[in-house]
This record gives sequence, structure tokens and C-alpha cells, in this order.
Amino acid sequence: MSLFHFKHSSSFLPNFIAAFPTLPFKQGCILLNILRKQQARFSSSKRIFFSQNQQRKTYLFPTHFSTRISVPSIRSHYTTMSQEQEPKVLDVSDLESKDAKWTSLKKITWQDQSGKTRAWEMAERTTRSKSGIDAVAILGIIPIDGEPHVLCQKQYRPPLSKTCIEIPAGLVDSDESPEESAVRELREETGFVGTVKEATTVMYNDPGLTNANLKIILVDIDMSNPENQNPQQQLDQGEYISNFPIKLSSLQNELFSLEKQGFAVDVRLSTFALGMQAAFKYLVN
Repeated sequence: MSLFHFKHSSSFLPNFIAAFPTLPFKQGCILLNILRKQQARFSSSKRIFFSQNQQRKTYLFPTHFSTRISVPSIRSHYTTMSQEQEPKVLDVSDLESKDAKWTSLKKITWQDQSGKTRAWEMAERTTRSKSGIDAVAILGIIPIDGEPHVLCQKQYRPPLSKTCIEIPAGLVDSDESPEESAVRELREETGFVGTVKEATTVMYNDPGLTNANLKIILVDIDMSNPENQNPQQQLDQGEYISNFPIKLSSLQNELFSLEKQGFAVDVRLSTFALGMQAAFKYLVN
């Protein structure tokens, strides 16, 4: 089935779970039940939103939460933040571990299966929380005009020298659980209040390079919650994040389009989109 048929299919939600291939079957069933309930809310939300006045509709698209993702240039992201210039990398130099705040380099001496001693280079975070989890990423599914959208972000990433398309994410504070961190980061970066519904297993971004890990947290954003009527970001100094929705049914196509425009695409969002695409291809009749 093509992505076009997604919104016309009454059975797309069972395949939504394929986006989380690492979830055990029981957890997958829990996620499926959550999404079925959310689908029912999407239908009711559509009726509610169309019945509201123009002021209520405007709330869905505040200046920092634009649905116009096909932008003519990367700089357009920053014009919404009242920035006068594009961000750019000025210099790249070697960094000693003793001078690093967030990461350090290590040399591992290990023995392989044949008994041979080998060396391995790695990078590790120095800020791991007591929970053992470094970071969280938030998968927020939000209804707009009765259709599910993924809450996404644009953020300049100096290691890439590009603006990256991502889902909200952040480091877990020392005494936080991943779930608490997800709720906090969602509110700070997007202004939305959410309720945690499910989490993935511990995920390792690049195990050949680093031991850094994270969990993806599924968060329910209830648009009928008064706290979500006028979301306001609470960004730290130096943070410039633009939030925008992408329709779930066209996520994969939109990510390819954004890549062609010069944006980088974060692995978590891209993998999620690929999981959905695979579900449409192999599981939907």
C-alpha cells in the first residue's frame, strides 16, 4: 500500500507498531491500544476543531509552530527566531578530554574471541544520569484538523554544519527518570504538556563509536488540555529551536524532500519513518 492510501485505511494503526521493532510483543500490544484510543480522539478532534471560531484555529499554528515545512532556505528557520544571520562553524580543532564538559575519549584494550588483544577508540558522555540513561527523544503524535501529525523540530547542529530535522530530545538530568525527562524536555522545547504512554528499550545510537544511549518516549499531547492552548517554549540561552508538524501519512516523503533542500535528518526520526514505510509495504493488504 502506498502512503497515499494510509489515511484511507482503517487498519493502519496495527502496523504503526512496526516502527518500534525492538519492543516485546506485550509492550507492542500496549502501544497498539494507546494508538487506537488516540485514533478515536483524532476523529472527535476534527469535529471539535471545525466547530471552533477562527481564533481557536489560529492556536494550532502559532509563529513558532508552522506547518510550512517546505521552506526555500535553511535560513527561514531562524527568521522566526528574530535572528539576523545564519549560524555557521568558525573553526574545528582537537579537544583534550580534560577540557571537555560533555564527552571524553577513551582507549579500550580488549580481547577478542580468538584470544588476541586489541585496541578500540570510543567516545563517552560524562553526564549519565543515575537511571543509567543518557538522553530521551520524544515521539509526540498531535492531531491537527483530525489527522495525526508528528511533532518535529529544526535545529542547527554544529557537528554537521547543517540544520537538522529532529524530534524533541534532551539529556536526562541526574535524578530524573527518562519519563520525567521526556515530559520536561517536551514542555521546554515545544511548550506542550504531554502524558507518557510508552517507552522503547534502551537504544544505542552508534555502538561502534560510543556507549551513549537513549530511550524514545511516546507522549500523548492532549489538545483539549487548556495548558496546550497557547504553547510557549522555555529555551535556554543559545537554544534556537523551531517546532513544526509533519503529517504522519506523508512523513517519509517529506523527510526526503527536506533532505533535498539541504537539511540533515536525525536517525531516530528517519528510522521511525522507515519502520512505518515497511509496515505499509509488507503488512497492509
